[in-house]
Amino acid sequence: MISFWQAFKNYWRRGVDFRGKSTRAEYWWMVLWAVLFSVILLGGLAISMFLWTSNHGIGQIETLIFKNIIYFLILTIVISVILIIPTTALTVRRLRDTGFKTWLIWVLILLNYVFNRMELQWHNWWQILLSLLSLLISLIMFLGLVMKSDSLRLGRIKAQPEQVKVETLYPIQVKTEELTMDTQDN
Repeated sequence: MISFWQAFKNYWRRGVDFRGKSTRAEYWWMVLWAVLFSVILLGGLAISMFLWTSNHGIGQIETLIFKNIIYFLILTIVISVILIIPTTALTVRRLRDTGFKTWLIWVLILLNYVFNRMELQWHNWWQILLSLLSLLISLIMFLGLVMKSDSLRLGRIKAQPEQVKVETLYPIQVKTEELTMDTQDN
Protein backbone atom coordinates (compact mmCIF):
# COMPACT_ATOMS: atom_id res chain seq x y z
CA MET A 1 0.00 0.00 0.00
CA ILE A 2 1.16 3.51 -0.76
CA SER A 3 2.19 5.76 2.10
CA PHE A 4 0.88 9.22 2.97
CA TRP A 5 4.10 10.92 1.87
CA GLN A 6 4.49 8.77 -1.28
CA ALA A 7 0.97 9.75 -2.37
CA PHE A 8 1.93 13.42 -2.04
CA LYS A 9 5.09 12.89 -4.11
CA ASN A 10 3.20 10.94 -6.78
CA TYR A 11 0.58 13.67 -6.96
CA TRP A 12 3.19 16.21 -8.03
CA ARG A 13 5.34 13.84 -10.11
CA ARG A 14 2.37 12.62 -12.12
CA GLY A 15 0.55 15.95 -12.07
CA VAL A 16 0.02 16.11 -15.83
CA ASP A 17 -0.12 12.35 -16.43
CA PHE A 18 -3.63 11.49 -17.60
CA ARG A 19 -2.62 7.96 -18.60
CA GLY A 20 -2.16 4.98 -16.36
CA LYS A 21 -3.87 4.25 -13.09
CA SER A 22 -3.84 5.42 -9.47
CA THR A 23 -4.78 3.27 -6.51
CA ARG A 24 -7.59 3.97 -4.12
CA ALA A 25 -5.07 4.67 -1.34
CA GLU A 26 -3.18 7.15 -3.50
CA TYR A 27 -6.38 9.09 -4.26
CA TRP A 28 -7.73 9.19 -0.72
CA TRP A 29 -4.35 10.10 0.81
CA MET A 30 -4.41 13.17 -1.44
CA VAL A 31 -7.94 13.98 -0.33
CA LEU A 32 -6.65 13.88 3.24
CA TRP A 33 -3.76 16.19 2.25
CA ALA A 34 -6.30 18.62 0.76
CA VAL A 35 -8.48 18.56 3.88
CA LEU A 36 -5.49 19.16 6.15
CA PHE A 37 -4.30 22.01 3.95
CA SER A 38 -7.79 23.58 3.98
CA VAL A 39 -8.01 23.32 7.77
CA ILE A 40 -4.61 24.99 8.09
CA LEU A 41 -5.62 27.72 5.63
CA LEU A 42 -8.93 28.40 7.38
CA GLY A 43 -7.19 28.24 10.76
CA GLY A 44 -4.73 30.85 9.55
CA LEU A 45 -7.62 33.06 8.48
CA ALA A 46 -9.31 32.69 11.87
CA ILE A 47 -6.07 33.36 13.79
CA SER A 48 -5.28 36.44 11.70
CA MET A 49 -8.77 37.80 12.33
CA PHE A 50 -8.40 37.13 16.07
CA LEU A 51 -5.00 38.85 16.20
CA TRP A 52 -6.30 41.82 14.24
CA THR A 53 -9.25 42.34 16.59
CA SER A 54 -7.08 41.98 19.69
CA ASN A 55 -4.63 44.62 18.40
CA HIS A 56 -7.05 47.06 16.80
CA GLY A 57 -10.24 46.55 18.74
CA ILE A 58 -13.68 45.52 17.66
CA GLY A 59 -14.51 48.88 16.07
CA GLN A 60 -12.59 48.04 12.90
CA ILE A 61 -14.04 44.55 12.44
CA GLU A 62 -15.60 45.42 9.06
CA THR A 63 -12.20 46.45 7.70
CA LEU A 64 -10.65 43.31 9.09
CA ILE A 65 -13.25 40.97 7.61
CA PHE A 66 -13.14 42.66 4.23
CA LYS A 67 -9.33 42.71 4.13
CA ASN A 68 -8.87 39.11 5.26
CA ILE A 69 -11.60 37.75 3.03
CA ILE A 70 -10.09 39.47 0.00
CA TYR A 71 -6.64 37.99 0.80
CA PHE A 72 -8.21 34.61 1.47
CA LEU A 73 -10.13 34.66 -1.84
CA ILE A 74 -7.03 35.64 -3.81
CA LEU A 75 -5.02 32.87 -2.15
CA THR A 76 -7.81 30.35 -2.75
CA ILE A 77 -8.07 31.27 -6.44
CA VAL A 78 -4.31 30.99 -6.94
CA ILE A 79 -4.17 27.60 -5.20
CA SER A 80 -7.20 26.33 -7.14
CA VAL A 81 -5.64 27.27 -10.48
CA ILE A 82 -2.40 25.51 -9.50
CA LEU A 83 -4.18 22.35 -8.34
CA ILE A 84 -6.84 21.92 -11.04
CA ILE A 85 -4.68 19.97 -13.52
CA PRO A 86 -2.98 17.58 -11.05
CA THR A 87 -6.30 16.90 -9.29
CA THR A 88 -8.09 16.21 -12.57
CA ALA A 89 -5.25 13.91 -13.67
CA LEU A 90 -5.43 12.00 -10.38
CA THR A 91 -9.21 11.65 -10.69
CA VAL A 92 -8.95 10.38 -14.28
CA ARG A 93 -6.29 7.83 -13.29
CA ARG A 94 -8.34 6.68 -10.29
CA LEU A 95 -11.54 6.22 -12.31
CA ARG A 96 -9.58 4.37 -15.00
CA ASP A 97 -8.21 2.08 -12.29
CA THR A 98 -11.72 1.03 -11.32
CA GLY A 99 -12.60 0.19 -14.92
CA PHE A 100 -14.26 3.28 -16.37
CA LYS A 101 -13.60 3.92 -20.06
CA THR A 102 -11.57 7.07 -20.77
CA TRP A 103 -14.30 8.73 -22.84
CA LEU A 104 -16.85 8.13 -20.06
CA ILE A 105 -14.50 9.65 -17.48
CA TRP A 106 -14.16 12.85 -19.49
CA VAL A 107 -17.92 13.08 -20.11
CA LEU A 108 -18.59 12.67 -16.38
CA ILE A 109 -15.96 15.24 -15.40
CA LEU A 110 -17.18 17.83 -17.91
CA LEU A 111 -20.86 17.33 -17.06
CA ASN A 112 -20.06 17.45 -13.35
CA TYR A 113 -18.14 20.69 -13.82
CA VAL A 114 -20.87 22.32 -15.93
CA PHE A 115 -23.80 21.25 -13.73
CA ASN A 116 -22.07 22.21 -10.49
CA ARG A 117 -21.33 25.70 -11.83
CA MET A 118 -24.96 26.36 -12.70
CA GLU A 119 -27.03 28.12 -10.09
CA LEU A 120 -30.22 26.15 -10.38
CA GLN A 121 -33.32 27.07 -8.49
CA TRP A 122 -36.18 24.68 -8.45
CA HIS A 123 -38.73 26.89 -10.21
CA ASN A 124 -39.06 24.89 -13.43
CA TRP A 125 -39.21 21.18 -14.12
CA TRP A 126 -36.03 21.30 -16.24
CA GLN A 127 -34.06 22.90 -13.38
CA ILE A 128 -35.17 20.09 -11.08
CA LEU A 129 -34.20 17.55 -13.74
CA LEU A 130 -30.76 19.14 -14.20
CA SER A 131 -30.23 19.20 -10.43
CA LEU A 132 -31.08 15.51 -10.18
CA LEU A 133 -28.82 14.72 -13.14
CA SER A 134 -26.00 16.63 -11.46
CA LEU A 135 -26.56 14.64 -8.29
CA LEU A 136 -26.55 11.36 -10.24
CA ILE A 137 -23.30 12.25 -12.01
CA SER A 138 -21.64 13.19 -8.72
CA LEU A 139 -22.85 9.93 -7.16
CA ILE A 140 -21.49 7.86 -10.08
CA MET A 141 -18.12 9.59 -9.79
CA PHE A 142 -18.01 9.12 -6.01
CA LEU A 143 -18.83 5.43 -6.32
CA GLY A 144 -16.11 5.09 -8.95
CA LEU A 145 -13.60 6.73 -6.64
CA VAL A 146 -14.34 4.41 -3.70
CA MET A 147 -14.44 1.15 -5.70
CA LYS A 148 -11.62 -1.37 -5.61
CA SER A 149 -9.24 -1.60 -8.55
CA ASP A 150 -10.73 -3.27 -11.64
CA SER A 151 -14.17 -3.51 -10.01
CA LEU A 152 -15.98 -2.82 -13.27
CA ARG A 153 -13.89 -5.30 -15.25
CA LEU A 154 -14.99 -8.39 -13.34
CA GLY A 155 -17.98 -9.15 -15.54
CA ARG A 156 -16.24 -8.72 -18.87
CA ILE A 157 -15.51 -11.76 -21.00
CA LYS A 158 -11.81 -12.40 -21.18
CA ALA A 159 -10.12 -14.03 -24.14
CA GLN A 160 -10.11 -17.77 -23.73
CA PRO A 161 -6.80 -19.56 -24.19
CA GLU A 162 -6.71 -22.08 -27.01
CA GLN A 163 -8.50 -25.22 -26.03
CA VAL A 164 -6.32 -28.29 -26.05
CA LYS A 165 -8.02 -31.49 -26.98
CA VAL A 166 -7.12 -34.15 -24.48
CA GLU A 167 -7.96 -37.72 -25.21
CA THR A 168 -7.88 -40.43 -22.64
CA LEU A 169 -6.71 -43.74 -23.94
CA TYR A 170 -7.40 -46.88 -22.02
CA PRO A 171 -4.80 -49.69 -21.97
CA ILE A 172 -6.89 -51.89 -24.28
CA GLN A 173 -7.05 -49.15 -26.93
CA VAL A 174 -3.32 -48.54 -26.75
CA LYS A 175 -2.60 -52.23 -27.25
CA THR A 176 -4.97 -52.38 -30.17
CA GLU A 177 -3.30 -49.43 -31.83
CA GLU A 178 0.15 -50.85 -31.22
CA LEU A 179 -0.84 -54.17 -32.71
CA THR A 180 -2.34 -52.49 -35.71
CA MET A 181 0.80 -50.46 -36.25
CA ASP A 182 2.99 -53.57 -36.02
CA THR A 183 1.01 -55.47 -38.60
CA GLN A 184 1.16 -52.57 -41.05
CA ASP A 185 4.97 -52.31 -40.78
CA ASN A 186 5.47 -55.95 -41.85
